[in-house]
Amino acid sequence: MLSIFVISDEYAFRIELKDLLDQHGYNVRIFSDISECIEQIKSGECDLILSDLNKDNNTAENILKSVKSINPNIEVIFFTESESIELAASIVKLGAFDYMQKPIIPDNLLIKVERALGHKRMIEEIERLQENFKREYGLQAIVAESKEMLNVLREVTQVAKSDSPILIQGESGTGKELIARAIHSSGRPGKPFIPINCGAMPETLLESELFGYMKGAFTGARINKKGLFEEAHDGTIFMDEIGDMPLITQVKILRALDFGEIRRLGSNTPIYVNTRIVAATNKDMLSLVKDGKFREDLYYRLNVISIKIPPLRERKSDIIPLANHFLKLYSARMGKDVKKISHEVRQILLKYDWPGNVRELENVIERAIVLAQYDTIFPDDLPTGLQSNQPDIIKIAIEKRWSLKELEKEYLSNVIKNYSGNLSKAVETLGIARNTLWRKMKKFGIK
Repeated sequence: MLSIFVISDEYAFRIELKDLLDQHGYNVRIFSDISECIEQIKSGECDLILSDLNKDNNTAENILKSVKSINPNIEVIFFTESESIELAASIVKLGAFDYMQKPIIPDNLLIKVERALGHKRMIEEIERLQENFKREYGLQAIVAESKEMLNVLREVTQVAKSDSPILIQGESGTGKELIARAIHSSGRPGKPFIPINCGAMPETLLESELFGYMKGAFTGARINKKGLFEEAHDGTIFMDEIGDMPLITQVKILRALDFGEIRRLGSNTPIYVNTRIVAATNKDMLSLVKDGKFREDLYYRLNVISIKIPPLRERKSDIIPLANHFLKLYSARMGKDVKKISHEVRQILLKYDWPGNVRELENVIERAIVLAQYDTIFPDDLPTGLQSNQPDIIKIAIEKRWSLKELEKEYLSNVIKNYSGNLSKAVETLGIARNTLWRKMKKFGIK
């Protein structure tokens, strides 16, 4: 039940409002002074305040300062006997939601109460969505423990609030869009984030998508349509695979960067936008410039701030934390109780070079969870290409001139370790009885 606090030094007025609001399902509490209800406001018991104005403690400035310092989302409606427009304007300017002149008309009060509570709900929902966006796409959503990636995140923090264009460089699958979203959520939270893959569209379609078009600009243009630059106004446009953009489109992007100005196809009227550009590429941009495939002036405008994301093979300390993150994510998504990654699988993951980077690791873990029959991911759950990445124990035995006894001990140890001590799985692989395995473990001192 929504809670409304009524503050007035007139007892009869407090009771009048309480009776009215009680009849409409609100939880109403009455106070003679703002100081009486501060603790209840701090505890989160209040959704709206209706307050009389007087010359003592219940001044608009005092009440708003006290309330908004605790919870800025709590709305306040004031009652006054004055007809002064100047007073009303000053009250709203101080941060009040609205004001009403006495005597109160019940229907009007109920309308204002519902509007104020609706506004509070809307603000809280926006804040909740912003927090969800930050959790999903902000800095805290990025799993990083390596020095290399922590340096990248430090750069993101430093540049996020600037309006300068940013060029993110890195191999496919390194997480360029995730970094772009983190920049956006830190610098322009709550505003539009519009991604577009510049390499996935033909030249004419790319232009109409970016800049929009007017009715009749081309066959099939039946209405006026905003482009993505307009859609991203006050926010961020993320231009992935910028290196694949046609030269003719690059000229228009340069003008948008220099002057914040675009023109829809079929129009000569400039449209001014406040859109931040974050671009990304997996290509060598300087080589493209030298080969005449990318404008030099645009390259240097985009490259005001450059962020380079290292490939996964160069930040091995991120592999296991990322694998555990994907394990938790996809186990929950699939409703499976897969909680661990075996020691042997961890070693395989660390030794692999990950040409597909984080995206490939994510796909491997997702596949492993689909195939997993136990609460642990074992080598059998990995793609064949990764399984073949395991050390050749026979080759090692020959090189080190092990005896058959030493080879058997090493093989048994590896199989048991491979299944993280799961003897049922181990005996299944070894093709021996459980008591035989126990005897061999005792014989070789395997724990």
